[in-house]
Amino acid sequence: MQGSLLVVATLLVFILGYWLHVLGTPYNAFLLAIHKLIALAGIVVVGIHVYQVFPIIEPSGSTYLLVGVTLICSIATLATGGVLSAVETANPVMLWSHRLLPYITLVLLVMSYMLGRSSS
Repeated sequence: MQGSLLVVATLLVFILGYWLHVLGTPYNAFLLAIHKLIALAGIVVVGIHVYQVFPIIEPSGSTYLLVGVTLICSIATLATGGVLSAVETANPVMLWSHRLLPYITLVLLVMSYMLGRSSS
């Protein structure tokens, strides 16, 4: 159940993010708020899951490293999104970082999940 909700939340975040991109600035406040809240909720759900599962599966050092890098990418995605929503003109580096980081985070999340499953 938790996994399917996370997949739906991830799809919604990507769809809303693309929709916001197409609409352009100034961003629609309602869509932006929903985009941010769903993304934050997804990160919280993953964090809770990791906190509950890690003591059970006894992960390897590489799993800890991968989860740590995934966490850093998640925080960077939130930070770049927050900056982009707060400024009128986007810095190109910040803009491209926010466009690429969600995909990198998603790939790292899947890799962390797969590595964690193989550790158990």
